[in-house]
Amino acid sequence: MSQKSSFRPSPPSTPPVARAIDEETRKRIASFYATDEEVEEERQRRVRADAPNSPNSISRLLGFEDYRAYLESPLWRRIKRRIFKRDNRVCIRCEGKANRVHHRSYTLEVMQGRLSYDFTFLFL
Repeated sequence: MSQKSSFRPSPPSTPPVARAIDEETRKRIASFYATDEEVEEERQRRVRADAPNSPNSISRLLGFEDYRAYLESPLWRRIKRRIFKRDNRVCIRCEGKANRVHHRSYTLEVMQGRLSYDFTFLFL
């Protein structure tokens, strides 16, 4: 499933005809285009998403569409069960009953479940 991006291209230079429109219409037209900050934020988001050790890129190496698909997989359910059993569901923060397992790092070995010490519990 492909996620729609909110990325919008930078506005083209204002054509002569557009100079004749009122300010409100000009603002409405400009709102359809990304600001320089939005363009940079989108670029950085894409770089992070495609970084070698990002959750998405490792998930794709494991054959999943993205990190969300990995978290919904039988592989992740098996890893969670094993970690819950290992640590008796104890939260590392409050020592209460944990209800979530989190990755401490995102490497191929960790996301395959081969390095179980890189998982931790949290009660949220």
